This record gives sequence, structure tokens and C-alpha cells, in this order.
Amino acid sequence: MKGKNESIKGAFPLIIAHRGGGILAGENSIEALRRAKEAGSDYSEIDIRKASDGFVVSNPPFIIQGGREENKGKVLLNSLSVKEAEKEGVYSLREMLREAERNGVKLMIEIKEKGTAVEVYDIVEEEGVKAVFISFFHDEMLRLKRERNARTGILLVGEPCDIEGVMKSARADYLLANHKYITNETITGLKGKGIKTIVWNINDYYEARSLALTGVHGISTDRPSMLAKLRAEMVEGDDKK
Repeated sequence: MKGKNESIKGAFPLIIAHRGGGILAGENSIEALRRAKEAGSDYSEIDIRKASDGFVVSNPPFIIQGGREENKGKVLLNSLSVKEAEKEGVYSLREMLREAERNGVKLMIEIKEKGTAVEVYDIVEEEGVKAVFISFFHDEMLRLKRERNARTGILLVGEPCDIEGVMKSARADYLLANHKYITNETITGLKGKGIKTIVWNINDYYEARSLALTGVHGISTDRPSMLAKLRAEMVEGDDKK
């Protein structure tokens, strides 16, 4: 456990609101984007799924329909049009992008389905939004880098033997690692090799403080206001990236 008098010089890690800031409002919602920015987030991460005629913002690939619990059923998003999904409370990608543009929200966009990355990127570009694209599908991120020169990150659940090799093969800008499978020592070592690590998802104050001292590039969280408070305590001059 780190003492409260410890500080870091320069910039605090990027604060990234998980699922748009879903703990503040409905996850992957416009209201969550607004509240996450107000809470001090540098980025909001949103999840993109394919509808039958476009793209929507949702973590699961389905919605739950029905009134009483026994009548509820799963309906796959890819069987619905964007308008049908919107009627069920799911936001369209374009609507979310326009909200981000209006309010100056920076986005990390997770590609949830294989074969959709380039199409999603092109929509984001059409809307004039600058974003970082991330995915467990490392080949999709490599394609985005080759064909669109996008800023990309690769998601990992686990710590491979050759992180440098994985990053190099995907030509990724960022490594997004699950906090359960990466140590502070590894993060510090990767920083020394020029690899920018973002750790997800951190909701504990003291764990976030410990990570900040490693020089981690970013921290994804469901509690952006907690990290904003920590930033104010730790950073000399409260500088932000």
C-alpha cells in the first residue's frame, strides 16, 4: 500500500471510462459519456456491435426483450436494424460519435466482432471523430494499421511470453492488459522498452495509486471520479496528458 504523500512528476496516467462510464449512467450510453467527461475522464471506451444495416454501441451481442421476467428473451443485435435497436434503448454508432464530437469526448472504440474494423473506422472518419481502436482481434488491428494508419491497441487477458513480439506483429500503439495478469514490474519494464501499457479495469483506490507510480500509460476504470481525485492528489501541478 502506497502512502498518501507520494506523488508523481509530470502526467498522470490517462483516465479511461470503461463502457463509456457505465457506472455513472447506463453503460455505453450518451449520458454516461457526458458524466464521464464531467468526472474527469480523458477517454471513454465504447463497444461496437453490428446490426443488420449498420453499427450500434453495446457490449453483449444481444438485447433482452419482454415484460415480465418469464417472458424475457434474447434477441441478437445483428438480426435488428439500427432503428429497431434504438427503439430497445441501444444507441447507434453515429449518434454516439456525434455526441462525442459535440462535447469534446475522446473515444477508445472496441471492435467486438471480427471483420468489422475497417468499416467502423470509415464511419468514425466520416463523422470527424479522432479515436483509438482496440480489440482482442489482433489481425483486425493490424489491418487497420496497414490500410488506414489508425491508432490501435491490442487487448490481452493473460501475459504472453513475448509481449514485445505480440505488439510488433500487430504494429499496435498500445497494449491493453487485464490487471490480473500483469505485474507492476512488467509494466515498468515495458515502459523502458517504449511500450505504452493501459491496464483494465481498476476500481480500487490503492491499486490505482500503485499502478500510477509504475508509469503506466493509462488506467481503465468504472470509477473515473475516483481516479480524477487521485490525480489531483498525486500529480505536481495536476498536469494532464
